[in-house]
Amino acid sequence: MAQRHRTRSNNPEHGQRRLERRILTGTVEAVPAYPATSRPGLDSKIFIALKAVDNLIRDMRIGIDLPSDIADGENALRSYLLHLSVLVDVVLADIGMSALNRNDLMVRIKLRMLVEYAAKAAYFDDHRDYALWMMTIGEARQTLRKLRDADSDIEMINAASQRLADLRTRFPQLSHFERPEKIGDMIRLYGTADDAVWLYNAPSALMHGDPEGFRAMMDLAPEGGYQLRIELPLEEVNAMLVDAGRNTLMFCDRFIGCFRAGDNTLVRRYKDLYKSFLDLLLTHPAGRDADALEVVRREFEML
Repeated sequence: MAQRHRTRSNNPEHGQRRLERRILTGTVEAVPAYPATSRPGLDSKIFIALKAVDNLIRDMRIGIDLPSDIADGENALRSYLLHLSVLVDVVLADIGMSALNRNDLMVRIKLRMLVEYAAKAAYFDDHRDYALWMMTIGEARQTLRKLRDADSDIEMINAASQRLADLRTRFPQLSHFERPEKIGDMIRLYGTADDAVWLYNAPSALMHGDPEGFRAMMDLAPEGGYQLRIELPLEEVNAMLVDAGRNTLMFCDRFIGCFRAGDNTLVRRYKDLYKSFLDLLLTHPAGRDADALEVVRREFEML
């Protein structure tokens, strides 16, 4: 499968983090973080940084409860981000284990999940009316559709239909929304069309078992023909792990801004981690455009 590597610049003053690409070269270190499990060539510094991000996710949720009612865009966003934080948490923790166990195709698939979560968090944050529609009318429509598709009990279908009607009556200002936004469009908003294809669409083809995705599982054999593979080049695996951390931090930026903007300790931890991943990016420059790396280097020196 085609690979394109390009760094996107991040302006810390804007608070808008770009979706990250695959980039890095490996080291000759064995990762010490998991007992009896190591893989020479994975960069242990990446795993230490990922563990710190994982700790940040769990700490930033402490003491936060779900809104009792989704009555406006603010509560819709808070409810959505809190639910999404659980998915971000478990995927981030699991992506490292996939890498250690040489299940590199799963690393690629799980990175796609983190890209989606980061883009959705940013989009819902920037479009509160859409967040409200998705968490009320949109969710009710999807539930009703699934009940009908499953040929569920008529009483369940009628109840779901009535709930949808009630929500439309409650939120008439949302009537202009007709369908959920496409995730590819969200990714393009915070990245590029290139990102939407290679960070989301291509891994999706692999995940869904589409014939197009099979190319990611094949190498050209020395004697001709193709052979299947699960492992990827170590520099690519390290790159995807760094991208996992960077996209998770994009989510954390939105979460902290929504729930904990006044918590100086959490904000400082986030900023320190953001800078750490910039350092990792610069330490492993393989596949990066030289001009883009210079932009990142200048940003790093400003922080």
